[in-house]
Amino acid sequence: MADDASMNKRTTSVTVKMTAEDYDLLEKAADHIWPKAVLTRSSIVLGLARIGAESILPKSAKRHGEKRS
Repeated sequence: MADDASMNKRTTSVTVKMTAEDYDLLEKAADHIWPKAVLTRSSIVLGLARIGAESILPKSAKRHGEKRS
């Protein structure tokens, strides 16, 4: 059986280019949500993206992993 660390490994790579101002905005939002947490740039982007995606998807799609068409 695989250990928990390898089971949670992300398998899709995404490269994001943004302005310094955009990143500063994301960093401020992350600090508001997770104060005093040590976060990497990728964890900030991934965490906020997931929160945004979950906030706009219908509850049934979130529960069942369905994709929107």
